[in-house]
Amino acid sequence: MGRQPFTVYGLLRTTDGLSSVSRQQVIKSTWFILSFYLLIFGVGLWVLLRILREPPHEDEAGPQSTLADETGDS
Repeated sequence: MGRQPFTVYGLLRTTDGLSSVSRQQVIKSTWFILSFYLLIFGVGLWVLLRILREPPHEDEAGPQSTLADETGDS
């Protein structure tokens, strides 16, 4: 008796609950998922670098210093 939540005690044995997925199917699906995530990461990185490459517009406000506000100095 183990901790298999998909089996029902007394109705389904653990060995009967095994899937008939081959080793090749597991390897192919793992590579597919890895490739998909690498593609999404690459597209996201490309978009981020494109955004960062553009200089700020002339009417765009730059970063504001809040150091004086945090220390209490005026």
